[in-house]
Amino acid sequence: MTHELTSKRLVLLSDEVNVWKHTQNTAITLRKGRHRSTRCWILKVLVPMDGSVDMQRGLQGCSTQDSNLQEWMQELKVAITLDPDTASQWLIISEDHRHIQSTETEQTVLHNPRRFTNEYSPCVLGSKGFTSGRHYWEVQELQKGGWRVGVIRESVNRKEEVQWLPEGGLWAIDRYYCKDVTCKGMYEALTNPPTVLSLCESPGTIGVYLDYEGGQLSLYNADSKEHLYTFKQASFSEEILPFFCLWGGAELMLV
Repeated sequence: MTHELTSKRLVLLSDEVNVWKHTQNTAITLRKGRHRSTRCWILKVLVPMDGSVDMQRGLQGCSTQDSNLQEWMQELKVAITLDPDTASQWLIISEDHRHIQSTETEQTVLHNPRRFTNEYSPCVLGSKGFTSGRHYWEVQELQKGGWRVGVIRESVNRKEEVQWLPEGGLWAIDRYYCKDVTCKGMYEALTNPPTVLSLCESPGTIGVYLDYEGGQLSLYNADSKEHLYTFKQASFSEEILPFFCLWGGAELMLV
């Protein structure tokens, strides 16, 4: 009897994981008005088994700890501030150049050829770029909304909508913006097609690791040390800058 019950529970757990994965893959991304929005399909399956969440994480193959990760994060960490001269008119930058807030009210900004001005690209860059070496920085989510975090080529056209792909000179991950209060947000790597990320938990702080000569950009949950995604064989070929794009009420802070 015990063996039969356990088998039934495992079947139910497997169904739960399959539904969860299907839900991840059936999010429909829409563009509405000025900023992107997402319709999230939320499905729930009740599984009569204690610890199902932990087992689900195990089935996903989550490994959130690396004994050496914290050490090299601190060794390679660089101080990043924002360049207000690049900030979109749909962003508010703090006086210390470390805090970014998206806004629905268009800001009055000075003309600058380095500024992002396209209404579909509410972006800002870091003040320091890189042409060599390995570097690491962190950005904390203060208010949920939509955001994209990564790096971008210095030469990207800032007066047109950004091409959200490595082929367009951008390497970044994306947090879907969901107005539905039941939607916890979903994450993807901006590849072609987008790569949906199956995460153990929503990251509160994103760690960004750039290996210029190695042609790699890796992103982490800086709190749990979970690896989120790595862009490999990236053709940087010029100065690369920290990149941030926000909408839907999002707020980020460099830490």
